[in-house]
Amino acid sequence: MDWTLLVALLAGSLPGIWVVAQLTRRMPEILVRGLLCASLATAGMKVI
Repeated sequence: MDWTLLVALLAGSLPGIWVVAQLTRRMPEILVRGLLCASLATAGMKVI
């Protein structure tokens, strides 16, 4: 396991997760659902 890579990934992802969690609290629920749907559909299309 490459611990340096793991630490770098965590250092980049954890602040991003926190920022998005704070933003979604302030956004209307319908917008959050729409963005989530779009991101899941995009991920699904890439798998196919």
